[in-house]
Order: sequence, then structure tokens, then C-alpha cells
Amino acid sequence: MDEIGVGQALVELTEAIDARHPGVCAHGLLGGEFGYGAEFANAVFAMHPYCWCERESCAWCLGCSCPEAAYHYFLDGSEVDGDAYYAAEAGAVGEVVVDEALLCGYCSGEVEPAANFEFKATGMTVRWYKYIGRSMEISGEAPTDWYEQCRASLGELLEGRVVDEGVGGRRDDLVVPFGGQEGVEDTRG
Repeated sequence: MDEIGVGQALVELTEAIDARHPGVCAHGLLGGEFGYGAEFANAVFAMHPYCWCERESCAWCLGCSCPEAAYHYFLDGSEVDGDAYYAAEAGAVGEVVVDEALLCGYCSGEVEPAANFEFKATGMTVRWYKYIGRSMEISGEAPTDWYEQCRASLGELLEGRVVDEGVGGRRDDLVVPFGGQEGVEDTRG
């Protein structure tokens, strides 16, 4: 799949979502008016903007939860703490030894953050950093008319639609977690 074409289609899809369901799109500066995605899910696709909440239970913000003992830092043959290792001057001989038995699921590659977009019929996913197109990764395949299928489905939502603005003005009522992240729940709200 063409990354640029997919990115442009996702921006256009976000604009179409905003036209039908105002208030569910994330906005920013560098990604443009519709370049951040929307909190939206139906039977055809699901979309979620990049998330910064950094909660351990957030399916989109999973990160390292390794214990300190998983990493051992050495400078010039002596063990030091991580701060000293990363503050070392150029020319110091450094080494990091990783105890793989202590690595968390994120660092071992067993678990990854939920995708920002999923085309449900084929499981094709797209992840991006902050805005659509930035460090974008596309996994899986989708039919050539995936975008048209997504546009045609915009009238349907899973589990109905609540009219209130939700907590903090966000439309969390439209979020339906996706991606099959076992043991990870969406606790925003």
C-alpha cells in the first residue's frame, strides 16, 4: 500500500467524520485541520488519534514498564546508573546489558500499542506518531476500495451515540476500543 495515499485518505476520512459527527476529531497545528484523526468506530473501521495520556492501562499509550533491574549500565568497565550513563561525555566506553527475562511486554515486542486505524474486514492497521503521515506504519492488506467502504459506513456507530460532551469536552462516548489488546482496557473518562 502506498503510505502517502493511505495518509491522504485517512485525512479525508477524518474530514468526512467531522462533517457527520462534529466534535470527535482531534486538532493540532502541524498535521493540519484534519490530520490528527478522530475517535470513531463502527462495524467497518475504527480510528483513534495519537494519545499522550501515558496511563499504563491505555491501549494507545503502552510503553516501557520494565523494572530498573532489567537494564545494567557500564562506563569504562564500571556499573553506573542510567542517568550517569546517558550523561557520559563523548569518548567514554559504554555498554548496556539487558536481562531479557525482566523485560516488559512492550520492550520484548510481545505487546504493542493499539493501532490508530483499523480496517476491520481484513485487519489492516495504521499507526502514526502525533499526526497522520508522521512515522506511519501500515500492517496488513485492504481491498482497493477500503476508503470508499469506510466513507459509505459513516452513518453507523457501534453501541449508538450519546449526545453529551463527555468528560473534559471529549466525545468519549464514540470510542470503542479495538485491536484486541488483551488485558488492556480503555479507562479514559
